[in-house]
Amino acid sequence: MKLSASHGKKISEPTDQQINQAIDEIEDNNGSFVILDAENGFVQAAGSLPDKLLVEYQIDGKHFQSISQNLSAEQVKDIFKQFRHGLNDFKRNNEWKEVELSNSGGAGCAPILLILYAVFVWQVVL
Repeated sequence: MKLSASHGKKISEPTDQQINQAIDEIEDNNGSFVILDAENGFVQAAGSLPDKLLVEYQIDGKHFQSISQNLSAEQVKDIFKQFRHGLNDFKRNNEWKEVELSNSGGAGCAPILLILYAVFVWQVVL
């Protein structure tokens, strides 16, 4: 696994504590994000602290977004830790909607583009 954050370095095989710290350092809704990559997918969060975070995850090519755009840092930490440990509880304990991804050649950029889109929407709404 690899943890990446817009505000920090990449960490291979992050601990729960390192994940918590990265989430606590999400700066605002101007593009700050955290991504935890695994072999079969990823989970990512963006938004503003303490309780205006959006989470997305992708597993085996299917992409989902939290219905709530007002998740707390603690909720996001739980989601990331469950994902890290291979638990599926986060799927049942939160409401998700499937997001269709384009099959274009730039598919590798899809996660970042989705976060940037979410940030844009937050700026317009707020």
